[in-house]
Amino acid sequence: MTASSSEVRGTLLALDWGLKKIGVATSDDRGIAITPRALWLRQAAGQTWSFSRGDKADLAKILVSWEPALIVLGDPRGSRGEITPASECAARLARKLEEFTKLPVHLVPETLTSWESRHAANEDSAAAALLIESFLRERRIIV
Repeated sequence: MTASSSEVRGTLLALDWGLKKIGVATSDDRGIAITPRALWLRQAAGQTWSFSRGDKADLAKILVSWEPALIVLGDPRGSRGEITPASECAARLARKLEEFTKLPVHLVPETLTSWESRHAANEDSAAAALLIESFLRERRIIV
């Protein structure tokens, strides 16, 4: 569920996955422009880390629209970076996303992304944009 910077060629798609909604953001194919895109309202998902039939249909549309090379997904680690039950669930979801999309999925710690994006017009897609920024910074693609 990781990709090295040499493997990343093309648009990045970030998903800020939640119980009721999912924030969506993309980067351009060079990782220069990161754009909060949309808020995806989930169809009665029931559990935050589920991947329902409705989620699959909505994600399929997003994949056609932006043709990503890689998906970035938030990893809800603990305050000290430790693995939590939620981060274990995120890892399982990442595997399901990889299976469904046939794309690599990279988990990025999402500590404070919701707090940092709290004043944005669409907090969820802004949080997704921060996930891409974290991924690129981690890969030393941007400073």
